[in-house]
Formats: sequence, structure tokens, C-alpha cells
Amino acid sequence: MSYIRTPAGTAAVLNPKIVVSRQVKALLMAMNGQFDPQSYISRVPGTQSVSDMLEALVKDGYVRALPYGDVQTVGFGDTKPAPLTPSAPRDDRRPVQDAVAAMTDFVMEHMPDQALEMSFELESLNSIVQLKASLAAYEAKIQHLGSSAALHLAKINRILRAD
Repeated sequence: MSYIRTPAGTAAVLNPKIVVSRQVKALLMAMNGQFDPQSYISRVPGTQSVSDMLEALVKDGYVRALPYGDVQTVGFGDTKPAPLTPSAPRDDRRPVQDAVAAMTDFVMEHMPDQALEMSFELESLNSIVQLKASLAAYEAKIQHLGSSAALHLAKINRILRAD
């Protein structure tokens, strides 16, 4: 079986208001045209649960299963973006999720050698109290990046003040 990302799956990748786990987002991002899960599993270590994730993604409408041999043409003209739904009222975890996502993206872009380790540390934060307590250590790790780090930290502080 091969898979193809649906417009809803593309929206989940591109729209930060659609909340999916980082592993699911990485899997959706890897789907560029037809997708063979066995190939993905062989290239990306630690992806043993891909078949379970794909089943859930099919059920939720983010991907569509195609029998092998079924050629699916993917073009820009044959799909429409999924409609954006109004965002739900912010819950207590939303600022934490937004800040952690921004921090993880920054680390992946600017510190790829440390990105995996730092991403796991960041993903374990689940309250504003924990995040604020960890911010000084995070700042110390990225301060060598100069103005990029300063701009990024200002963004994180804006996210935390917005709650």
C-alpha cells in the first residue's frame, strides 16, 4: 500500500493552528507525492510506529491509501486548500505549545547538531511555569547566535505574554 497526502494533510503541515504531534507532522512532510512507508522506515530511525500513524492519518482524512500500482497524479490544480476553521479559545497549554514549536524550529534551523537532544527536552515542557523556569538555560545555549537569538527570544516572550 502507498499513501498520498490529502489537502487536509497539507493544511496540517502548513497551518500552525492545526495541532498534530511533531512525529505526525514529520511524516506528513515526508509525503511528497506517493509515499511508501517501508522506504520511510528504512531511512528514518525510530519510526517503527509508522503503520499505526498512517492508519490514524487515513481515518482522520490527512492521507489517502492507494493500492500498489495505482498511479496518482498530484498537481497544484487538482486540489484546493482545506478550509481553515476558526481557532478555538486558547487553553492553558496553547502558549506553551506555540513557544515550544517556535523554539524547536529555531534550534533545528540554527543548531542542527544539537536539535534532536534539545527538541526532546523542549517537548517535555508542558506548563508555562516549566517553560519560564527553563528559559534561562535555553537562552544560555543559544546566546552565541547573537541577534538571531535575541530576536527569537523576544518572539518567545511575546508568545508567553499573550496568554
